[in-house]
Amino acid sequence: MKKTISAVCLFLALCMMFVLAACDNTPKQSNETKQPQGTTSSVATTGGAKTTEIPEEKLEIPENVDFEEYEFNILGLSQGDYSHIDLVAEDIQEEPINDAVYERNNFVQDLLNIKINAKIDTKANVVSTARSNIGSGLDAYDLYLPTMSDAAPLAQSGLFEDLYTVPYLNVHKPWWDQSVIRDLDINGHLYFTTGEISILDDDLCFVLVFNKVAMQEKTDVDVYQIVRDKKWTLGALEQLIKDYNDDTNGDGKMDDKDQWGMMLNENNITIFYLSAGERMVGRDEENNSFKFAMTGSRASDVISKTLDFMLDNEFFMTGKGGWAGDANTQLAKFMDGSVLIRATVFKVVRNMRSMEFDFGVLPNPMFDDDQKEYFTPTSSQGYLPGLCVPTSAEDLERTGIITEALAYYSHVYLTPAFYDAALNGILLRDQESSEMLDIIFNTKVYDIGYIYNFADMAFSLRKLVQNGSKAFTSEMDKLTDPVNTAIGEMMDKFA
Repeated sequence: MKKTISAVCLFLALCMMFVLAACDNTPKQSNETKQPQGTTSSVATTGGAKTTEIPEEKLEIPENVDFEEYEFNILGLSQGDYSHIDLVAEDIQEEPINDAVYERNNFVQDLLNIKINAKIDTKANVVSTARSNIGSGLDAYDLYLPTMSDAAPLAQSGLFEDLYTVPYLNVHKPWWDQSVIRDLDINGHLYFTTGEISILDDDLCFVLVFNKVAMQEKTDVDVYQIVRDKKWTLGALEQLIKDYNDDTNGDGKMDDKDQWGMMLNENNITIFYLSAGERMVGRDEENNSFKFAMTGSRASDVISKTLDFMLDNEFFMTGKGGWAGDANTQLAKFMDGSVLIRATVFKVVRNMRSMEFDFGVLPNPMFDDDQKEYFTPTSSQGYLPGLCVPTSAEDLERTGIITEALAYYSHVYLTPAFYDAALNGILLRDQESSEMLDIIFNTKVYDIGYIYNFADMAFSLRKLVQNGSKAFTSEMDKLTDPVNTAIGEMMDKFA
């Protein structure tokens, strides 16, 4: 779904708060009128950072469904700040996301006569529970939401249904992320996805955040205009940060007591690589398969120049300095004004309301001026969940109807509330970041090599930075055969 931030976002955010407050549990309706009370197909139901309407496309489920108080069970993730807060809510708390989840669930529960339950567990326990339950045919949970990187081996073990075959679950609808289909469809099969049913696909986008005050003191360059003009490249980023370092305390060494142009960690080389539009594993259209893609001429050029950027410059810390590898220290340094630009995920940005200085959000840079579009990687190797339907499901039609309804009404309730939260945390400080969020959320990429981690390839670039090595050609050559072999094995399993 194309996401667009409204120029009148603050006014509409306030409107949405009143709309949500007015919604209650409405009677079951036909597909033509199946909407929360107080909204219509022509009324914007925006959370402030985006204008969204009741979808023109209808929710295509049977009319007057009654599942007789069936308990619909979901197993989600507890992973610190990146945990599911979008599955269940006990009551109204006057917090946008919580209240939207509460309203969405109440509406769907009343509509279908069900009870929605969610258990939140650790990554390891979600995986072990899925293997144990589904492997033994136990229909304990209707939906599993492991991380995408955990969903990949579980899918290869035959534990998840092909989502294309689940009745009434239409992943081609705009409330599902179409980038997943583009990138993760394997031989006409799709075993996990994401979309508006969760906020984590947006929260776990990799972004850059910058100190507006420090930027304005340093330069009169309009960085937003650079992004608009599609001149926001790795070289442009380097020009902004290269002269910002300062040995603030004069002790002759650069550490956490000093001023830095940028803070990264070793894995940012992977993010820059994917933001360049390159892939670890790309589609092999001729053979209807995939192939290792990190040895092409442009891929090699991107790796080479990004390694130069990461290893030769001294205007940022990459985590090798010890203290800079700690996420809390990095955040504190940025929030006290000691760092000009920090690489992070969007969820962290939403938590920065207490920052004294005004800040803005930027997409990751393109590689060079020849690149035509921005690309936004997500934390799909580690944190981002994928929605999965177990092969042990006793009634796939019921699962499909309920899941599709949850996704549809997430578009109505949850997405606007997410943008309302983004508005309060960011846009009240910096309206121009609204344009940047449009770019970020509409340019997501999901690299199949990064997610499936064939032959441990997901960490290959990071290891080069950790070792201070530029010898990438030999490392990529070592990966070629093992990765292509692993791809072949995957294709055989998904034939």
